[in-house]
Amino acid sequence: MGNVPNPKGPNPAQGRKLRARELEEKATELRMAGHSYYAIGKALGIGRGTVHKAVMRALKRLNEETREHAQQVLELELKRCDKLLASLWPHAIKGNGAAVDRVLRIMERRTRYLGLDSPVKHELTGQDGGPMELANYDFRNLSDDELSQVLKILRRASTSRTDSEEDPQSRSGGESGGGAVAV
Repeated sequence: MGNVPNPKGPNPAQGRKLRARELEEKATELRMAGHSYYAIGKALGIGRGTVHKAVMRALKRLNEETREHAQQVLELELKRCDKLLASLWPHAIKGNGAAVDRVLRIMERRTRYLGLDSPVKHELTGQDGGPMELANYDFRNLSDDELSQVLKILRRASTSRTDSEEDPQSRSGGESGGGAVAV
């Protein structure tokens, strides 16, 4: 019914919707090219406020479409994890070490997709557990072991990989002190 031609002539409401959509697309294209709302309005023969509303409607629609697509990708990835997990599970519960490792990695990936892991916090502490000011800190006074610990924490903080991929001890907090380095 929606695309069936009207025997009485064109539907004025459909024509307005089509023109509004074309306006949104053109205004958004010009805005993405760096033109101001005023310049776009002048070029299209409409007011600056109309241009702004058209661009906002287009961006809102794009955001909704992107969110829907992201949700579909997430669902697909979760189904893949579930399928892999189901195929490896019987081997893992029989004690196959490689299967156990793969199952744990799949479970970790699944929890990351779902946002179930809480963020890992790494904290450097100064004397008496207070904050450590690195800008004015004299690293020459640190032992080689202390310098190594500081570098390890800084590397972890600067990489996008998770601690579990880099350092298996990090799940339990690493060395004593829960990842904090007392200097």
